[in-house]
Amino acid sequence: MYGSSWASEVKKESATGQTPDRILPASFGGPILSIRGNIVHIHQSTGPEISKFNWRNARIIDCGWSNKEEAVFVLEDGTVILYSLFGELVQSTTMGQEAKDVGVKEARVFISRGTATTGIAVLTTTKRFFVVYNVHEPKVRRMCDVQLASTGPDESFPWTVMAYSSRQARIAIGGHGSSGNTCVLYTSDAADE
Repeated sequence: MYGSSWASEVKKESATGQTPDRILPASFGGPILSIRGNIVHIHQSTGPEISKFNWRNARIIDCGWSNKEEAVFVLEDGTVILYSLFGELVQSTTMGQEAKDVGVKEARVFISRGTATTGIAVLTTTKRFFVVYNVHEPKVRRMCDVQLASTGPDESFPWTVMAYSSRQARIAIGGHGSSGNTCVLYTSDAADE
């Protein structure tokens, strides 16, 4: 068992009120990403720092790890940026013009089962979902519009991505319908209840 040298740093920072904004470990004991203010840190799972770099982009909505252990950042303007473990820019793409124009409210980074590709799903401020099934070969697909009567324009609702393959995923949305709690599955073609 390894001792985490960065864990003592987090304890010191929390005593002074400077805890990281986010801590995100990669799968299978891989690297750990932490964000403190405008500085992104990447550590080995055993503690030593691999890299750190200043964040000079738009606000981060969500972040995660790709299947190639690249740090994936989804920004409020719909931009998706991938960085290497060493803080080098690998790739930058967008979730489409509409996501850029209206803004991204929430996002999820996911790994598709079977093919181990990394995908992105975003929910815009106008409650539209857009999905890219593979960030390394991005093609933006618009999902069906969300029609939840129980949510107002600024309300959040629980949702997750159920990825089946590199070209198929559904978005499960929880909510309260007229008959109680509901779960709606959205695909790029139609909605299934």
